[in-house]
Amino acid sequence: MKSDITVKYKLSNGKTIAGETPSTALSKWLMHKSNGNFVVSTKNANVSCIMPGPYHAQFITSLLETFERNYSKTPYVDAKLLKKDWYQSGLPSDVFDPDVVNQNKFINSKIGEYEEWCHEVLNWLVEFGDVRDLKFMT
Repeated sequence: MKSDITVKYKLSNGKTIAGETPSTALSKWLMHKSNGNFVVSTKNANVSCIMPGPYHAQFITSLLETFERNYSKTPYVDAKLLKKDWYQSGLPSDVFDPDVVNQNKFINSKIGEYEEWCHEVLNWLVEFGDVRDLKFMT
């Protein structure tokens, strides 16, 4: 069963993006900003790789790097959300499963806290970034 879209916004270039949750909406924003060429900085070089999914431990780091590169600033993030071990239990797999929302697992405190942070980041992008006309639908 396909889940309902709960987040929809436009970019400053007019492109409309929609996601099932705040994290998937951010994932689509990140995909758009990277133009399919996702690069991660390592100690010795930049390496092209597959973009991490919204529940992957590297997702927030990737967002923060992209914010810094594009806007020279980043939103606040609680340090625990940057720790890899926080993602080891209580969050779905790397690939987003729409049933997470449909089966009330979204209420899980870790998922709820994580999605709330993603919601705040989307609002931050309205203020400091290129997101316009942000709508959260229930």
